[in-house]
Amino acid sequence: MSIEELEDYFRTVELPKQPIQLNPSHIISDLQLFLDSHFAGLKGQPINHLTRPLYDRLVELKNYLEMQKEGA
Repeated sequence: MSIEELEDYFRTVELPKQPIQLNPSHIISDLQLFLDSHFAGLKGQPINHLTRPLYDRLVELKNYLEMQKEGA
């Protein structure tokens, strides 16, 4: 999935208002700040060992939101 596809997804999805626990080590209390900071770190950069964690967390968040939607 490209960064542009992720941006498009997060532009259209309804974000939860409450904090979410993405995984045992990541609790996101401000989803918009999380998205803004992660996309800012990725813009104009190749996916490499420095940017891969940002990309991976965005994909993980997308998968989490899709699973929540399916379970709703």
